[in-house]
Amino acid sequence: MVEFQFSGIEKIDKEDFNRIKDILNKEISFLERELKAVNSIRVHFKRHNVGGRVKWTTHIFVDWPNKKIITVEGVKWNIIDSVHEAVKKLKNEVNHLLKGETSYKKNYY
Repeated sequence: MVEFQFSGIEKIDKEDFNRIKDILNKEISFLERELKAVNSIRVHFKRHNVGGRVKWTTHIFVDWPNKKIITVEGVKWNIIDSVHEAVKKLKNEVNHLLKGETSYKKNYY
């Protein structure tokens, strides 16, 4: 299992941070199956004040040896929703990168 590197977690509640770690551990496990070798996963959180409300941006950076660094971004009013959006975009990006490879197993339904 690849360890996550977090930045910008100073402004996040402990309860929300534990939920985020659970979401990432559960949802990102597909990376190890699909990419075979992941060097590191970095997760950056940014907090923006927009019109008296708080908007969260979540960036996920995945470094793996075969291709470029994969970067995705999720922006929502709730931090948990922004993490879900970033993970969803990451899954789509990985599927898009591996679509043309001959070693990629295709899911038949």
